[in-house]
Amino acid sequence: MRRSLGSLLIVGALIASGSVSTAQDSARVVASSPRPPRSAAACCAAPTLVTEEAAIAARIEDAMREAQEGHPDLAKKTLLAVVGDQQRAGAYPRRALRHLANVHLMLDDPMGSASTLKTLAREAAKVDDDETEVVALVDASVLYVQVRQPARARDLMPRIRRLLASPRVTDETRRTIAGQLGW
Repeated sequence: MRRSLGSLLIVGALIASGSVSTAQDSARVVASSPRPPRSAAACCAAPTLVTEEAAIAARIEDAMREAQEGHPDLAKKTLLAVVGDQQRAGAYPRRALRHLANVHLMLDDPMGSASTLKTLAREAAKVDDDETEVVALVDASVLYVQVRQPARARDLMPRIRRLLASPRVTDETRRTIAGQLGW
């Protein structure tokens, strides 16, 4: 029952934020009930609505709770499973990959984090999310410099420069990146 309440809270947050307002989102809404209906009337009476996005968000939140409670290894396992599930379904695993990169840092694995950020950049490129792609590449390049692998950071710079010229990258992001990179 506790999971049902959590799912309802997540669905409420998604609806409030406007994340579940499009026809496409509505098409992915699935009805579920914490217990089987007792009659045909009960079957049709106000089911609990849960979206695929809400289920993914709940799994990501579970993973982040595991990490905060001192179990980043469990969080990593959960997030890897979420990323795999989303990739198999053809979905864009932006949030899961970003959190996975952070968990790698919690595990004192900056190279794992940089690799995950490069994966995030590749996934972002597939859906023309230039903003996420450039931020992920910049973050990866900063990590490479920190672990004394400047050649890897330099390899990312041509793509970062091209992305910064994209109209899909906000001026605020451009300024932030210029500050990060000392440009």
